[in-house]
Amino acid sequence: MLVIIFVFGIVALFGLFIYIFINGAEQMGLSTTGQIAIFVVVTGIFAWLVKRLSDVFSGMSRHWFTEEADDDN
Repeated sequence: MLVIIFVFGIVALFGLFIYIFINGAEQMGLSTTGQIAIFVVVTGIFAWLVKRLSDVFSGMSRHWFTEEADDDN
């Protein structure tokens, strides 16, 4: 149940960020291309965060981001 609430929170936060950034771009007078660029950047950041979180929760993060071994050999 906690995971479902967490996912809904993440999606709501993503929607809020998109709204804030696109609304700010409209107020600054950016073209449609600028608005799309902002959308792509924000979406990319969120996709990376979701990938990172899913790797951590599934235990795959140790395969992608190996820890430095402290071996003296």
